[in-house]
Amino acid sequence: MGQLTIRSVPDDVVHALRAKAGRRRTSRNAVVRQALVDHVERQRRLIDLQAWLPQLHAVRHDILAGHTMEPTTDSTSLIREDRSR
Repeated sequence: MGQLTIRSVPDDVVHALRAKAGRRRTSRNAVVRQALVDHVERQRRLIDLQAWLPQLHAVRHDILAGHTMEPTTDSTSLIREDRSR
């Protein structure tokens, strides 16, 4: 595993990390490491989702092209009609 040294971290961030580590009864190092892992995983998921966007837009276009997009009716009258059967 690699190592990092992070300098010039704002005091309020250091205090927040210290407090979080205290609540979790773990080290600041563990808290920072997990935060970095979580961030990288979120970025990877975002990139994966962005790769799917063109395909999703194409599917959406195909779905909308197949519909006339007529306004929907109020379901109240349909429900009452169904109940009267």
